[in-house]
Amino acid sequence: MTDPHPDGAPEDPAGPGGAVGLAPEEFDGLAAAATILSRLLLAAPDAEVLDATRDPVMLADWPLPSGEIATRGLDLLATSRERGEDAAAVKRDHARLFIGPDTLRAAPYESVHRSTDGLVFEAETMAVRAFYARFGLESARLGREPDDHIGLEFAFVAELATRALDAIEAGDDGERSRVLDAMREFLEAHLLVWGPDLMVMVGERAETAYYQGVSALGFGTLEHAAARVCGRALRE
Repeated sequence: MTDPHPDGAPEDPAGPGGAVGLAPEEFDGLAAAATILSRLLLAAPDAEVLDATRDPVMLADWPLPSGEIATRGLDLLATSRERGEDAAAVKRDHARLFIGPDTLRAAPYESVHRSTDGLVFEAETMAVRAFYARFGLESARLGREPDDHIGLEFAFVAELATRALDAIEAGDDGERSRVLDAMREFLEAHLLVWGPDLMVMVGERAETAYYQGVSALGFGTLEHAAARVCGRALRE
């Protein structure tokens, strides 16, 4: 599997301690990027969303720093627009990658990639479910779809970033620290363990420039989170 960032360097190193110096706008940017990725990974965009996410103004306003990988992702979304990829083509690509009915090209579940037998609803799924429950959250499709879908894990990071921002605005340093520690723990125990490899897989196996772009933006967002929240390079 090809690493899209061979030198492994993060876009914005935070140094030891990670997110100690994160400003409110950084939490806001991480929440926005993770929310967009969550929605595009959970479901294919309809025509309106497809146009909105490829709009030049939106592409110029991506909420995280535009390092090498993020820039590649934004360029691929622009290429998708230029090629005239329509909602039907993008939906087919999403289905081939993540839904089926044929063998999934990029299974979106953590347990498939990390469990011994490569099955869903394994220990990894339960661990992620327990993490959500710590913050009073649960999957809208609890028991019907694994809680460790990549889109749900991005959504959880977005929720934690939003809660950290709320705590900062409320002047609640204790809650900010609690949420930030949980975000770091979740990233290190779950999303950063398997998410980058999945994003590479999506980029290699997607048939549309659109989902190739989503994969690059996903990798870039994880790279940014590793640097700014965890204080390390994504690839050691």
